[in-house]
Amino acid sequence: MIDNLKLRTKVMIPLALMSAVVLAMVAFGANRLSGVSATASDIIERRDLAAVELTRAAAAMSGVPHAVFAVLLYDQDDAARKVAKKDFETLGPEATDLLTQAAELLPDKADDIGKFIDRFTKIAEEAKEPMEVSLQTPGLIHGIGIQQIDLVQMGHGASLATDVDTHLRALITDMSAFNKDLLAANVTASQGLSVKARDAVTNMAVVGIVSTLLAAAFAIWMSSTRITRPLTRMIDRMRALAQGDLEAEIDGLGRRDEVGQMADAVQVFKANAIERVRVEKEAAEHRAEIEDERRRVEAEKAGATAVQSQAMKLLGDGLRRLAGGDLTSRLDQQFPSEFAMIRDDFNAASRKLMETIRAVVDSTSAIHAGSHEISTSSDDLSQRTEQQAARLEEAAAALDEITSTLKKSAEGATQAAEVVASADDDAKKGAVVVKQAVQAMAAIAKSSEQIGQIIGVIDEIAFQTNLLALNAGVEAARAGDAGRGFA
Repeated sequence: MIDNLKLRTKVMIPLALMSAVVLAMVAFGANRLSGVSATASDIIERRDLAAVELTRAAAAMSGVPHAVFAVLLYDQDDAARKVAKKDFETLGPEATDLLTQAAELLPDKADDIGKFIDRFTKIAEEAKEPMEVSLQTPGLIHGIGIQQIDLVQMGHGASLATDVDTHLRALITDMSAFNKDLLAANVTASQGLSVKARDAVTNMAVVGIVSTLLAAAFAIWMSSTRITRPLTRMIDRMRALAQGDLEAEIDGLGRRDEVGQMADAVQVFKANAIERVRVEKEAAEHRAEIEDERRRVEAEKAGATAVQSQAMKLLGDGLRRLAGGDLTSRLDQQFPSEFAMIRDDFNAASRKLMETIRAVVDSTSAIHAGSHEISTSSDDLSQRTEQQAARLEEAAAALDEITSTLKKSAEGATQAAEVVASADDDAKKGAVVVKQAVQAMAAIAKSSEQIGQIIGVIDEIAFQTNLLALNAGVEAARAGDAGRGFA
């Protein structure tokens, strides 16, 4: 419940609690002091006032005997007697009223004060008798002029006045004692109020201190367990996440306060970090797969290159042997399947070349024999024969050019064909010029036919060696004179 409160609310709770404690303490102290104040007011407003009223009543009562004696002392027409008579008439009711007010102020003492009123009322009735006596006698102030009978009346009146004075003195004494007890009780009550006031202040201080300590303890507990500790744990989790610890549990999830909001945000960071790690792992695996594939392709490429290099080496070795004049050279090694056709074509071309050269050699031998036969018949024919041989040499040179380069092979074959054609024309012209050597010319014509066959074979060789022309041309060029001999 507390975890779902906002931090501001959590901070305000201890303050509100302390404020409530202070208010309660103030209310408690005010209540106690209010009681003390009420009691003090009661003492001041009622009990002390009642004591004052009693004192005033006693003072009024003490004036009654003086008024009675003054009436007996002065003549009826004397102004002093009138004042005394008036005092007697007013002091009695005044004292009664004061006692009545005191009784109203002290309900708990109303019975005692009522008794004082009754006693005073009775004494006031007794005081009326000397007042009646004073009306029947002259004032004592006349002295020796007073008659005997008046003296007797005046003595009786003085005796009655003395009794009134005695009774009033006793009443005033009792009232003084009562008033003294009342004042003592007021003093005791005041002292009690002082003690109560001190106790109230002490209690307020104790309650305030205890309440403040409790509120402070609650505030410390609230701030440490509900604010500081969750924030500290949150900081530790954030540091752990920053260091790569994605297994750290996030505290505070589900809370609806700021800590919960922070926990939700950190949980998002954690989820993003986990997703990033997953993506990086997948990317690393993908890169590893790509690297493996690249190495595999490179290995296959290297293997293919090695196979190709081996095949080209074997083929180059065969061509070098062939260029060196070894027409029996064959490629008997095992070639990869993709190069097997080249091996077969090389071997077929080598066999065909050997057969062609053998045929050329045979034809050349036949031509040489025919030329030797007619050399004795005619120098001109010999010269023609030599020219024909030169032409044959030119054909051989053309064949050399064919084997030296792929592009020139066809041209060499064409030139060879032209040379053979020219040789054939020359042979025919020789037949016209030297009619006498018909048989020799027939032999020359036969040789020309054989040379035509040779040219056809050469064309076939050129066709068969198209695939090997480039390497053959390179090898022939590198062979130099040996290559010319090969041609």
